[in-house]
Amino acid sequence: MPDADFDEVLRLSREDVSGLIESLAGYARTTRQSGKTWFEHILDRLEDGVIGGLDEEQLFGMVTGICEVMDTVLEIDNVPRFFAPSLGRLAGRVVGECLRRLNGMNPERHHKLAQSIAAECSSINWIVGGLLRTELFHHGHAGNGEQRTSLDEWVFSEDLLQELLDIARKRISDKELQDRILAMPDVSGFMYGWRDMSGDEEPKAWVLQVTNDDEVFLKFLQEMRGYAVSDRVYYPLHRRTLEIFFEDPDAVVERLDVLTEGEHATAARDVRKAIRQARNL
Repeated sequence: MPDADFDEVLRLSREDVSGLIESLAGYARTTRQSGKTWFEHILDRLEDGVIGGLDEEQLFGMVTGICEVMDTVLEIDNVPRFFAPSLGRLAGRVVGECLRRLNGMNPERHHKLAQSIAAECSSINWIVGGLLRTELFHHGHAGNGEQRTSLDEWVFSEDLLQELLDIARKRISDKELQDRILAMPDVSGFMYGWRDMSGDEEPKAWVLQVTNDDEVFLKFLQEMRGYAVSDRVYYPLHRRTLEIFFEDPDAVVERLDVLTEGEHATAARDVRKAIRQARNL
């Protein structure tokens, strides 16, 4: 990307956030000869040294712009990357560094921007499954319960994180949003983020409700498959996933066995194969 074009992105972040959002969305849809998008190139260019030179308005605009386009980005490019960080992680690095610097300049504005992201950002999939979930791991509230990073690397203080989680949980409780979960670009990321911030009960209750329908049941299971590399790329469905989101994993397998003989036989056999693969990986 010519420096003039990159400088225009930085200008928009200060002077025209709406224009920045439109521009970033366009770059996310435009592929370079390498196969990567120009949006990814911009994230790569936004290294810590560049972010360190941004003023307060640019930091605010850059965080807002990237957060707003991330669900669009995931719709376009959410394929696994085995030897490089995903776009979601790259964006999290940039947004996190921008927010930390903004906090150093203007803590009150940092606080209000964080509240706005949790309450209003349209990229709820990435906010729940990416930004907030990563911070839960960093604080030691997800994973093995150990704090992953030092306090000065946190994007949000503990008190602010809890405030943002309350805001996000309220959004997730909305039925209209829950009706859109299976249409999200990264269902698995959202579901694990929801579980990490709310516990097992609410996600399980939602899964129980929506998977009464066989087609939805199979779609959900397909969306929850992971990925692994051995002699080739696999997309296994691990038993641990079934244990997290279903009351009875064995009943899930039994239902799949029944469905392998019906109108959804092809999809059911594919999911059943994914479960078998997981045992060997």
